[in-house]
Amino acid sequence: MKKQCSISGCEKLAVRKGMCRTHHDKLKRYSDPLYVRPKKNTGQCKIDGCEAQASRKAMCNAHYLRNKRYGREERILAQPGTGTINSEGYRIISTGKRKQRIREHRLIMEKHIGRKLEAHEIIHHLNGDRLDNRTENLEITTLCEHNKKHPHPMLGRHHSPESKSKMSASRVGKKHSAETKAKMSASKTGRKHSDESNAKNRAAHLGKKQSKETIAKRLATKLAKKQGRL
Repeated sequence: MKKQCSISGCEKLAVRKGMCRTHHDKLKRYSDPLYVRPKKNTGQCKIDGCEAQASRKAMCNAHYLRNKRYGREERILAQPGTGTINSEGYRIISTGKRKQRIREHRLIMEKHIGRKLEAHEIIHHLNGDRLDNRTENLEITTLCEHNKKHPHPMLGRHHSPESKSKMSASRVGKKHSAETKAKMSASKTGRKHSDESNAKNRAAHLGKKQSKETIAKRLATKLAKKQGRL
């Protein structure tokens, strides 16, 4: 029968040295089974009127996430009787006998064009203000066109030279396993280079001389292929 952890107040079963896994790992890492990581004092949130503790970029978790998602720290509230504003910044109103909740800009566009919008049709605000629902500020687009007008903030970014050097250094000495090599070769079977890629490869190899080892390897592979055919 397994014993209980020797640390007082712990009801877990003992795994090593009379302690549970949690207390044993703390003893091994910090030389103290009762070690508690001290909390960082990051100060108060920089937003006026917020008394919460700052977690990232001198802001509390709520203001940081709001700034990351919507690009603003303040919370937008609707005036009484004008509907509500959801977390994405769109105005929501209730219509019909059943008080169906719908986004105001979609309802205004439906009244303007005289029909209901299709599920794939998206309304784009031309000036970027999601609360400006005037008909001259609204435009019907598709999801693909709308994503082009509002690209992801990480789109088009590249790794810096420092991060590239770190990534290349982390891969030094590592080799692909036999399973990975088999998957890579299987994914390339039947594929052919385009004319553009062939032209680029030829231009890249112009004026370059192959080493004796490379020539020997190519000859060996050719001989192996011929022997396999025979």
